Amino acid sequence: MAVPKRKTSKMRKRSRRANWKTALPTLTECSQCHQPKLGHRACPTCGYYDGEKVIAVASDKKKEKKTKEEKAEKQEKKTEKKQEKKPEKKLESKGREKGD
Repeated sequence: MAVPKRKTSKMRKRSRRANWKTALPTLTECSQCHQPKLGHRACPTCGYYDGEKVIAVASDKKKEKKTKEEKAEKQEKKTEKKQEKKPEKKLESKGREKGD
């Protein structure tokens, strides 16, 4: 097994390690929303990759939830209007009553 002949000095060790630099990730522009994103990954802002919707984003889920709530409210309003338009039918007993 190889054994170092001399102790590696702090300067030599540190100057050797000085070349170990981290590079910033390369960011590209999303073709849909024009926000910066990492290459070869789906856009975290809009959820598109290569021109196709790949993932659902939190903002999409909020929009879907709002639209579902709005549809439910509209449906409730429609049913209320229909009930207001229809006259209430009075149930009159023909013949004998149930209580007797």
